[in-house]
This record gives sequence, C-alpha cells and structure tokens, in this order.
Amino acid sequence: MRPSLAADSLDTAITLARYEAASSSSTTAGPTQCRSSGGFFPLPPPAPLGGSPLDPTQPMNPQLIAPCADAGFTFESFSLAAPAQWRAYWKRMVRYGRRRYEFSLLGPRLRAGGLAAMPRDIRDIYGDSDRLGLKWDGIYTVTNWFALREMRRLGRPD
Repeated sequence: MRPSLAADSLDTAITLARYEAASSSSTTAGPTQCRSSGGFFPLPPPAPLGGSPLDPTQPMNPQLIAPCADAGFTFESFSLAAPAQWRAYWKRMVRYGRRRYEFSLLGPRLRAGGLAAMPRDIRDIYGDSDRLGLKWDGIYTVTNWFALREMRRLGRPD
C-alpha cells in the first residue's frame, strides 16, 4: 500500500525539530515545502504509515516503515554543448564537492554526540574544514578544491 497526500492535507508544513543536549525542549527549523509545476506547497509533518509525527529522540517502530518503490530524485540536466549552461553546471559540481566535505565533518560529530551534536547551520562547523584534505576525484578534483577553499574561507573567524 502506497501512502498518498490528499490535497487538503497540504495545509500543514513539516517542522524539523532541533533537540538541544542540555534541554528537554526543542526548537524548529521551519516549514519544508515541495516544488511542483504549480509552484511551492507546504508538506505535512513526516510520520510513519499510521503513526504520529517522527520524533528523533524516540525509538523507531520498524513495523511502521515501508519502502516507497516510486520514490525518486530529479534534477535539471545540463548540456556541455551549451556554453550558457556551463556556469550553472560548475556551481552544481562545487555544491556536490562541498556536500562530501560537509558529510566528512558532520559524520564523526553525530557518531560521538548523537542528534545533540547537530549544528544549527552546517556552516557552523566549517571552522573544522582545515583538517580536511583534498583527495583525487578525477576531473571533479578541481571543483572539490574550490568547495574546500570556500568552506575554509567561511570557517575563519572574522
């Protein structure tokens, strides 16, 4: 059975909870929206099938988790034959490189401190990017270098 979103259920937004280590309360990161051909619309709070909204501080009931065979990821394709698209493609490749480095910084923090170690903004941990090294990744090594350089620049204290 596939979950579906009824049009009338789209009036609630997903609220991402941020749990502080020293507090029993949470703050929110704001609503999440989904883009469709008609524009943006808010999404309902995430919940397992037949369950209440997800709470990352509580154990997950695996009986309420089901794969979605129709799930997918789409992105706008670029043509390297179209010079007008080169800049957008370059920016995408730098973003992909930055994402890899962000995961390298975030992973050890989450393993050591759990959700309490999650930064409010990923840029808050860019100060640790000096310990990351550039690794060979074929042609993407160049865009990865730009990503790492930008993270280091943003991570320096003013």
